[in-house]
Amino acid sequence: MVRRDRVGVQTKVAAALMALGAGVYVTVAGPSSADVTAVTGSAFGVSIQNITLGGGAQPPVGPDPVVTLPAVGSAVPVTATSPSELVGAGPAIFFSSGQVDVSTQGTTGPTGSVMSTATVNDISTDLGGQLAATSASSTCTASETGVSASTTIVDGVVNTATDADGVVTATQPVPANPPVGAFIDGTVVAGASNESFTYIFNEQTTNPDGSITVAAVHLVLRGPFAKGDLFVGQSVCGVTAAAPTTTTSSTLVPSSTTTSSTLVPSSTTTSSTRVPSSTTTTSVPPGVITTGGGGTVGGGGTVSGGGNALVRTGAETSRITVLAAVALFLGFCLVRAARFRRYAAPWNRRGRW
Repeated sequence: MVRRDRVGVQTKVAAALMALGAGVYVTVAGPSSADVTAVTGSAFGVSIQNITLGGGAQPPVGPDPVVTLPAVGSAVPVTATSPSELVGAGPAIFFSSGQVDVSTQGTTGPTGSVMSTATVNDISTDLGGQLAATSASSTCTASETGVSASTTIVDGVVNTATDADGVVTATQPVPANPPVGAFIDGTVVAGASNESFTYIFNEQTTNPDGSITVAAVHLVLRGPFAKGDLFVGQSVCGVTAAAPTTTTSSTLVPSSTTTSSTLVPSSTTTSSTRVPSSTTTTSVPPGVITTGGGGTVGGGGTVSGGGNALVRTGAETSRITVLAAVALFLGFCLVRAARFRRYAAPWNRRGRW
């Protein structure tokens, strides 16, 4: 009876070892990681481009002041300052301001990122231009997970109409945090011409390399006499990441376990916001006030998971595989030994063995 019990125990142990060896190993892809290998960053205060007066091309002005981040990055901010700005073409003045501060910084590596800012203070209409503000600034950031940008206008007001003597007859306030691409149209009398223009705020552009450009203010001169573009407070941010590497791990899962996954589609929502109107008019019709939309760029990803699975990686995976093979072999040997002793027992009782 004792021998039979012993044989039964050995048989059960062998079965347990073989079941352990027959466990299923599932290879799981871990989260990807990539180092930032290069950075893109710049900022400037004011720039005027593509200007024509009465059809005659004018030379560009600026950007000034301007800073550019080295591709290898700089943990210390790269900065520049201008005490004031006065921008025009020929006899026309389109913009004047007080101090301008620009900055950019960024680093490479596993946590690489970039941040750029441009702030233009004391924007005035005294010498020319139709925008007045305490300050206009743009900020952008970039990392491996995505890019973002924003604009802040403090006490901004646009003159949307004037009379023949240059007296302002209509104004429009600018939101402190304008939505992407918000704009205000206007028309002013300049001599014998009614000159049209558009001020665009928080103008954001995604560049081919994935970087983002944000201009706090973009003045579009629509003519008929003066045409061109004036940019105020522009920032650029971007990163270049190496190809991601994926770590893998092996998980011991019972043979009856079933694993499933569900792919949830992403969705994107785009919206535009109308700039509230508070236009006041006198004898001259006010300028048309309208709004526009733009794109918002962002990104990122989150990988999450949970459970109580036994996870082994690297060299531990090889050890577990060897242990599984050993378990199968020992189980096989114990089964063979148990069978042999079962048949050998009668011989022992007769004293012939």
